Amino acid sequence: CCYIISVLSPGKANKTSSLFSLPGKANKTSSLFSLPGKANKTSSLFSLPGKVDREPKGKFSVPVLDVKSRQLVLEANQTLTIHCRGRWELSWVFPGGVARDKESVQLEDSRCGRQSQHYCSQLIISSAQAQHTGSFRCRYSQRTRRQSAVYIYVTGNI
Repeated sequence: CCYIISVLSPGKANKTSSLFSLPGKANKTSSLFSLPGKANKTSSLFSLPGKVDREPKGKFSVPVLDVKSRQLVLEANQTLTIHCRGRWELSWVFPGGVARDKESVQLEDSRCGRQSQHYCSQLIISSAQAQHTGSFRCRYSQRTRRQSAVYIYVTGNI
């Protein structure tokens, strides 16, 4: 869904990248901020000369979640899917009462990105219940301090 770019560096203006991106029509990107260059499939509120990298070269500082907020509210029995993307192999940490099972909490891991150089993990919570309330953290398997979290609150008749 979305990504946030964290590095701005002046230099060659040979790419169009966006600081905040959302999916747009026909595989185009709608941007709040972009840089001019070869690609012409962006629409921008304003632009500056220079170059933006989508991620720091060599590593992500933390895995990136595709949610816009650090807190999400779900009605009971809803399904939630969260994507996590990072430079290295990923793992998830669930709230205390949540166990990974095939019925309510599923994980799908894959390689993604250009030439499959990134790791992606998809968390699917089916038929959300009160015990799914809590912090879900995506982290690097070997660099566990580097993590991103979202707090899920399940409300309604359970």
